[in-house]
Amino acid sequence: MSSDVFSLEIVTNGGVCVVALRGELDVANSERVQRELIAANGSVVVVDLSELTFIDSSGLTALVHAHDQITGSGRAFELRGASGSVQRVFEITGLSKLLD
Repeated sequence: MSSDVFSLEIVTNGGVCVVALRGELDVANSERVQRELIAANGSVVVVDLSELTFIDSSGLTALVHAHDQITGSGRAFELRGASGSVQRVFEITGLSKLLD
């Protein structure tokens, strides 16, 4: 499987739901990601970005909207594992405060 092929895996353990994103998060899959994150069962939603190789503005928007909806409902939201170009995009856009 090529590293740019997108996949999403959800694992829930107790009250923590970990959503692992792999490949490229872009306009082709950003709406799905936002829907899945908002629908995730758990008092804590952790988004694992460690295997994300690319993110565009629609991907960032999906994560920000999911963050707002999840925290607005009293649940915790964490982004973890961003590195390389993905981390740099968060830094450039001023969204690095969302990274844990």
